[in-house]
Amino acid sequence: MDNIEILKKTNLGDSVAEQEQNELENYFIKTEAWEMLNEGRIDVVYGGKGTGKSALYLLLLRNAQDLQNSRLIHLIPGEEISGDPVFRSLNEEERLTESQFRDLWKIYFLSLIGNHIRNKVDEKLKLQLKPVLTRLENEGLIPIEGIRKIFRAAFERIIKAKHTINAPGGGGYTIILGEPSSEEEKEGKTSVRNILHEIDKILSEAGIGIWILLDRLDVAFTESEIETPALRALFRAYLDILALQNIKLKIFLRDDIWERITREQGFREQSHITRFYHIRWTQDSLRHLILSRFYNNPVIEEYTKLRRETLGNLKIQEAAFYSIFPEQVESGPKKRKTFDWILNRVQDGKQNSAPREVINLIKFAREQQVILEEVGGLGSNPEGHLISANGLNLALEEVSKIKIETFWSEYPDLRKYIEVFRGGRTEYLVENIKDLFTTQKLNDVTNTIRRLIEIGFLQEKRGIQTSYWVPFIFRPYLSLTQGAAFIKGSGDKDEEE
Repeated sequence: MDNIEILKKTNLGDSVAEQEQNELENYFIKTEAWEMLNEGRIDVVYGGKGTGKSALYLLLLRNAQDLQNSRLIHLIPGEEISGDPVFRSLNEEERLTESQFRDLWKIYFLSLIGNHIRNKVDEKLKLQLKPVLTRLENEGLIPIEGIRKIFRAAFERIIKAKHTINAPGGGGYTIILGEPSSEEEKEGKTSVRNILHEIDKILSEAGIGIWILLDRLDVAFTESEIETPALRALFRAYLDILALQNIKLKIFLRDDIWERITREQGFREQSHITRFYHIRWTQDSLRHLILSRFYNNPVIEEYTKLRRETLGNLKIQEAAFYSIFPEQVESGPKKRKTFDWILNRVQDGKQNSAPREVINLIKFAREQQVILEEVGGLGSNPEGHLISANGLNLALEEVSKIKIETFWSEYPDLRKYIEVFRGGRTEYLVENIKDLFTTQKLNDVTNTIRRLIEIGFLQEKRGIQTSYWVPFIFRPYLSLTQGAAFIKGSGDKDEEE
């Protein structure tokens, strides 16, 4: 079978977990993060964009029935898997204080739990929880169909409490937001906290656990003004719920967002959040990730004469990788081997090689290789490997375009400051960047540089003088010329660091 036929029969999947839910388990590497999450030892998963947070979230959901059957753990998604995020409406609604956001989260979680119990558990447990369910029904928190409507009801409840005169306890409800006074207790009022504890006690006696899963928080808020108070309130609600034995939150969040919400105003409770995992991919796990994509296709086993089940051995992984790819993309004794070249070329300013960019690169390399061989025949692949150096270089241009355009959609206020680098060099002093920004009439250059470093567009390089380096992944789409803007004739400088 010719290489082009093999390539056409090779499906490398999608780099976005939500778009390949059916194949995710075939590709997924059971990392330490997965084991700890699945075993219930962690609650918060941090990681850069494209590092696999949503893959963990989706795999938990796909294993929901197994968790329920084997360990009596019920999973409740707190956000839609795709489409417009449930929480996005907060960006357009009446503004809440951080304290009100905290109440909103807890009312929302209580309603999610009540609706799940009403619809998804056996009659025996429903009977034990009947007084609680009746109360939730009287309060209008159940029955409600759909996450979006549940969130809307919780939000409207907070707004009503906010605007009801002389009713700081909750606007006429019997389940109130704060702790009831002795007089309110006589009137039959109780708190959200007490109801959650009551449910937790009954769940504990029945040996049943409930995990509420929250993902796509970055998409929901996208650096809006409410992002910091809403997410800080979420983590305060998490710490309140941490006291419960059988009700747990599982939160998936980008690490740059976590850094931002804790840095801006400080977050004293940060030290109490100990059940977390920060996703970091090693070179070995990224190599395995690439090979798992290729070896999900039987045709690759035939091509390499290696079986998928043997790929646990690092030497076999190396052999498998270089039977698909050439030894080097750029020839020369000081040039990187192809695998190192891939990781280096997709690395951002924080020196992270995200799985999403790695997957995109090999996907586009396969597509480009098919085009090259359809047009140029065997002459387009002098190395004779499945993927050529030319195919990888062309793929990097596609990955660069996607990375920049993603930044523009995620950080629209920074687009004009990224765009001024177009056609320039790859390394700058702060004075050079100030010159670039003059067209934008920017006063706070230092703060903007800091933000560009935070999102990974610039990498700070400390030496005799501090300079700022644009990583390889951004260069093709911005048409950057290798070299320093502050050194005349530096374009020949080797930047393989």
